[in-house]
Amino acid sequence: MALTAADSHADVHFSDEGPIRHLHLDSIWIQGSMSIDAPQVLVHQYIQRMMAWLLFVEPPAYPAARPCSSAWAPVR
Repeated sequence: MALTAADSHADVHFSDEGPIRHLHLDSIWIQGSMSIDAPQVLVHQYIQRMMAWLLFVEPPAYPAARPCSSAWAPVR
C-alpha cells in the first residue's frame, strides 16, 4: 500500500502545564514549548542557543532575521 502525503504526517497534540503550552508529535516527548502569555519568548535553553546567531547579524544583511512564529503560536 502506497503512503499518501496525508499519511506521512505525525499526529499533533498539545498539552498545557501552567502558563506553558507544549507541542507533541506522535509521542509524549515535547517537541517545542511556548509561554501562553508571551509567545515570542523562547522557553527552552537549547532553542535560545540555536537562535543566538541572530545577535551577530546586522539586520540589513539578513532581512528575514526578525521574530517569527510557528503555525501553532500566532503572532500578536
